[in-house]
Amino acid sequence: MKKIVLSLIIIFLQSQFCKAQIEYIEVNSKILKSTRRLKLQIPRNYDSDNKKTYPLIFVFDGDYLFEPVAGIVDYLSYWEEIPEAFVVGINQVGSRMDDGRFDKKEFLPIGTGAQFFDFIQLEILKKY
Repeated sequence: MKKIVLSLIIIFLQSQFCKAQIEYIEVNSKILKSTRRLKLQIPRNYDSDNKKTYPLIFVFDGDYLFEPVAGIVDYLSYWEEIPEAFVVGINQVGSRMDDGRFDKKEFLPIGTGAQFFDFIQLEILKKY
């Protein structure tokens, strides 16, 4: 019985100290002609009334890579190894290679890769 009570106290205390919040946002993209789900980790000490600026980290293939990257960012910023940052995970639809298409000579995005970068610039950064 003591172990159960101790376990519950530890779980409660962990939830009190873990302040980084995660929000889920659905974006209906006109550019991509699909709906993308974004995961957003808000820094622990974020205050919307404060004028402080934060770095922004995008995680492509967010359905698999968001949690590990967000955890690393939260851990390193907690120990002041890096500044606190917003982490945005973009879940893939279909092949992730489509979102990363680029010209092999110019190394610039082309086709669906260019659309994906337009989506980030025009439908995520401008809106949020």
